[in-house]
Amino acid sequence: MKKLFLPAAALMNKLSYAQKFIVLGLIYVAAVTVIMTNLYSHISTIIITSQRQSQGITLINSITHTIQLMQEHRGLELAMLSGNEAMRYAHDAKERELDIAARQLNANFAAHPDWQHLEADWKVLRAQEHLLPLVDNFIANTALIDRLQQFKVSIADDYALTFDGDIAFYYLIDTAVNKLPMALEQLSQMRTFGTSILIKKQLSDTQKIKLFLLIAELDNALESLNINLEKTGRYNNDIKTGLLTAATEVEQSAQHITQLVKSDILSTQFATPSETYFAMATAAINNGYEQIYQNLLPSIQHLLDARIQQHTKELQINISIALMSLLIVTYIFIGIYQSTVSSVQSLARSAQKFADGDLQARIQLNTSDELSQVGNSFNVMANGFNTLLEANQDDKERLHAIINSAFDAIIQMDANGCITGWNKQAEVIFGWSTAEALGRDMSTTIVPPRYREAHVHGYQNYLKSGVGVIFHSLVEMEGLHRLGHEFPVEISVSPVKTARGVEFNAFIRDITQRKSSEQLLRLLSLAVEQSPSSIIITDLNANIEFANKSFSKVTGYSPHEIIGQNPRILHSGKTPAATYNNLWATLKCGEIWQGELINRRKDGSEYTELALISPMRQLDGKITHYLGIKEDITEKKRAETELRIAAVAFESQEAMLVSDADNIILRVNKAFTQITGYTAEDVIGHSPALLATNKKDKVRCFNLLENVVKTGHWQGEIMNRRKNGNEYPVYMTITTVKDDNAQPTHYIITFIDITERKLAEEKINQLAYYDSLTNLPNRRKLLEHLDYILSTSQRKHTQFSVLMMDLDYFKAVNDCLGHLAGDELLQQVAIRVSAKLRHTDMIARLGGDEFVILLDDIQHENNVIHIATSIINDLTLPFKLLQNKEVHIGASIGISLYPQHGETSSSLMNHADTALYQAKNKGRGCYAVFSAIVATDAHP
Repeated sequence: MKKLFLPAAALMNKLSYAQKFIVLGLIYVAAVTVIMTNLYSHISTIIITSQRQSQGITLINSITHTIQLMQEHRGLELAMLSGNEAMRYAHDAKERELDIAARQLNANFAAHPDWQHLEADWKVLRAQEHLLPLVDNFIANTALIDRLQQFKVSIADDYALTFDGDIAFYYLIDTAVNKLPMALEQLSQMRTFGTSILIKKQLSDTQKIKLFLLIAELDNALESLNINLEKTGRYNNDIKTGLLTAATEVEQSAQHITQLVKSDILSTQFATPSETYFAMATAAINNGYEQIYQNLLPSIQHLLDARIQQHTKELQINISIALMSLLIVTYIFIGIYQSTVSSVQSLARSAQKFADGDLQARIQLNTSDELSQVGNSFNVMANGFNTLLEANQDDKERLHAIINSAFDAIIQMDANGCITGWNKQAEVIFGWSTAEALGRDMSTTIVPPRYREAHVHGYQNYLKSGVGVIFHSLVEMEGLHRLGHEFPVEISVSPVKTARGVEFNAFIRDITQRKSSEQLLRLLSLAVEQSPSSIIITDLNANIEFANKSFSKVTGYSPHEIIGQNPRILHSGKTPAATYNNLWATLKCGEIWQGELINRRKDGSEYTELALISPMRQLDGKITHYLGIKEDITEKKRAETELRIAAVAFESQEAMLVSDADNIILRVNKAFTQITGYTAEDVIGHSPALLATNKKDKVRCFNLLENVVKTGHWQGEIMNRRKNGNEYPVYMTITTVKDDNAQPTHYIITFIDITERKLAEEKINQLAYYDSLTNLPNRRKLLEHLDYILSTSQRKHTQFSVLMMDLDYFKAVNDCLGHLAGDELLQQVAIRVSAKLRHTDMIARLGGDEFVILLDDIQHENNVIHIATSIINDLTLPFKLLQNKEVHIGASIGISLYPQHGETSSSLMNHADTALYQAKNKGRGCYAVFSAIVATDAHP
């Protein structure tokens, strides 16, 4: 072989080293230029692009998987917010999967600004999602999923996936990146809404509209997907059958879920369990994603691989050409190498290996020249050095192993403050590797800024005076980690004098965990001591060893009084013995007991407590103590009793309703329904004003409420309207319930139907104030009304008149025709006279055939005379009684006027009676005015 290169070697021996390497360089550059030109033209244009697209497919796969997880997480999140706690485990598991997927994306896109915004928004949503209302949570999650889908399209653009000129490739990408994910997102939203509705078993109009929109959008997305898949299959015959099968499976799964939504949710049957619906929808969605992972993306990858393979063959041809050129260059290079520098390079290479630490390196030269002697001398020197080095290496390795196996960081520092030693534990504690730490200034490496001045002053003072403050002692302080945070350490420093000067050895231990444990112990101690619940610890014989302040506060026993005592000191004798037997039987079995005990305080008062008593186990599982956590529930029990009483009272015979501060009805009792006819469903959510009879009464209701707000109470009579429209009187009481700030929180309204009482009162009033025969006011009613008219006229300075009327010939009718005929005649007289009067006037029967007429607010005496004349004339007309008997009577009237004839009721009545007597003396059938004593014939 060497002879083959002799011509080249002979040629190179004629040239200087510079000329040799110039020739070599020119040939090498020419060969490399040809090779690189061909490689660059192919790799940069075809293969690199295809490989980048392949990388993009991998990224698209991971983003699509993350979107799938986010969609399922959104559904589980809304299911929990809707009240299905059974899905929490699945939610938490999916959340962990999503975190893993997000970390994988972060590894790929950490520097991408769009991903940074997405990741930040995801963290914000994760922190707030349990606080957001259901609708806001859905909107926030959906927006984030849409943005991630847009990010996926952007990545597809960045990796030249969507701009490929191959139409078969384009439709595959469009289906995998856009069309099918859009359809699956609509199906996922339907899964989320349907699950939430099935959990609550309520369907609002808004939710119904949203579901119809989702169904329509899903149909459009599926139609677009089918068109795209048909085009994809048209240009990809190899996968056409698989694509059509995928399209059919996705469409059938979507139609199955859509049909279930229509038949069960939109019809408000809600027969399908929410978990079943969620699982069915998830299976359908996962089937769609499986088509992406198992069919579409692998098909795209297959196209890319075929493209790379095709252009790789072309590249191989170009590489072959380049290799031929390189062989020529190599041939000349070998000739130069063998002729000039082979021996020198062999010597230099072996020497460099030895210098780099390969102590077994030796020079092997197949020459007999002077360089061979140099090589032999080097080998002898290397053998002697190895013998000397091996003697010291054992001691060094032994010491190094001890230092690196220490649990403390061991650091050496020279007199200049530079680190000269750094063991493995120092790497763990401070985060600096040995290579990084060695040679660094110690004060800026592990000493916090506030200690650095004291650190430098301390070791420099020792170097000057030989005195150090912290040397040979154990000190707690703060250390500085490479990442910038401080942490507690325990440090001991010892100076060592060596031949090179003073060296400082520091032994440092990280006490972060110990400090945390101490802090946790302090917090636990404070929590137990300051707990609002009573906490005691006893030994296995129930002797109290610890009791917190709450225990002393509840029982009245101080700690020194209770320590060493048995809890039976609190027994009241009212807790059944069976309760204590069950308590000890449970504890003996190593289980937790919970129950209620009736105990007695130090002052003798009794209280009820809810106790939870648990065995305390050591690390080996042995029970050594009992822990008791107790809560005084005396007031709670009393409140429960009051609530039961209130519940019974609420269902009393009185109608009762409770409204909130805005006077919206919250609850009604059975008596309310029985009285009003309204059920609870009819009135809850409405104002009590719906019971009002008209607008005027509604205004009165609002005025009453304003008065109640001011005074806190109202009671009285009011008219209500039943559901059937009937009005009825009630006696109502309104009471305000106020909070601690004296602000109204509720109103309690009670009322009873007083219809029968009112009827009874009216009947009593009728008997007391009206004549039973004629239904005219009687003497009592007359006198009350006369007093009222008198006071009104005195105040307004008006006139009124009193007419005393007596029937003429009435006794003859009564004697001839009987009392029944007389009674009927009196009734007809009452009707005729009433017809002549105004609604402000009054006619009353004093008894027998004697009547009194009150004419209010008259302008002149002639008005009275006119009315009296009209009455007299009307009563002279015949009366037709039963059995067609016709009778004739007359009437005489005496008149007194206010204020002319008197200013008191009695004087006016007396003067009218006097005037009547005068009228009768005139011959009957006429009137007489008291003061003028004028008697004229009533007949013209």
